[in-house]
Amino acid sequence: MWWPSERTRQGWINKLSNDEQEIIETHAEAHKREKHFNEHLNTSELRIVFFYHRDILGLTSYKFKGLFAYDNEKSRPEIGTVWRRIDDKINIELID
Repeated sequence: MWWPSERTRQGWINKLSNDEQEIIETHAEAHKREKHFNEHLNTSELRIVFFYHRDILGLTSYKFKGLFAYDNEKSRPEIGTVWRRIDDKINIELID
């Protein structure tokens, strides 16, 4: 699970696209951004995403945005790691 925010946290910056289909995960420092990119290169990692949200009253919540996969074609060391939404729901199976 991942709880990204568009607010900068310890140099990490996440941008959710307007259509909510992509998240660009980047860092203000180039060497950290490149290291993170290299660590995820060709990964099969999936992320269940709950994006940080603050409403007009200032209350904080996390909204489910979907299941995201690493996008090998769009990710670049100079821009960051790109995550593409592959589903807008997840199935949770409870086992007795």
